[in-house]
Parts: sequence; C-alpha cells; structure tokens
Amino acid sequence: MTSTSSSGTWQEKEEKAVIEADPRLNTLRVIKEKRAVYIDGDLAYAFSFPSILSFQYALEKITPLLQAVPG
Repeated sequence: MTSTSSSGTWQEKEEKAVIEADPRLNTLRVIKEKRAVYIDGDLAYAFSFPSILSFQYALEKITPLLQAVPG
C-alpha cells in the first residue's frame, strides 16, 4: 500500500499494521497488485470532516498519491 507519510504516529502505524494484516483485505486484487493507497494523519482527517477547506487540502494531497499508483 502507498502511505501518505512515513512518519505517522505510533497509533497510525499500529492501525495500518492491523489493516495490512487483515486476511480478507489481502484477498483483494488491488492489494495484491500494490495499487491501494492508505491515507492517515491530516489527509484522513480531511476526508473524515469534509468542508470547503478540507476538500481542497484533500484533493491537493491525494492527487499525487493516486498518480503514483502503478497501473
């Protein structure tokens, strides 16, 4: 999975590890092909609490992540 940051909090890293260890998730083709994007931190908050400002921030931050996904 592609992550939004390499230096997330311990809680974000722990949550990501739980998600990545889920056997059901690992059956998805998008995961097997390494085309998933994991969002955390401020970007996750921007999607969780949408507003005019957070939408703009989210689009600016997620666009390069999505463009970097292979395929």
